[in-house]
Amino acid sequence: MTEATAFIQWKGTEACLDWGCPCRPEEEWYTAHFDGFFADVLRCPHCGRVYTLPSHLPMTLTTDPETVALARDCEPMDEEPS
Repeated sequence: MTEATAFIQWKGTEACLDWGCPCRPEEEWYTAHFDGFFADVLRCPHCGRVYTLPSHLPMTLTTDPETVALARDCEPMDEEPS
């Protein structure tokens, strides 16, 4: 793996998404909204196209001090959580 990625396990976690479909003009891009659980498959309210959200997301490396200060510590997967 050459780039950092995050794997999301959709466990019914509530999500809030503003999103857009290519069926809408660019100036109306964010014309769909979803609040709820199980956001892994969504349907466009305008054209009916169905989209899946990936379970792997790219991660962006940062050295910005303000952002670094907000970082959450993670457990390594090859050790037992403490």
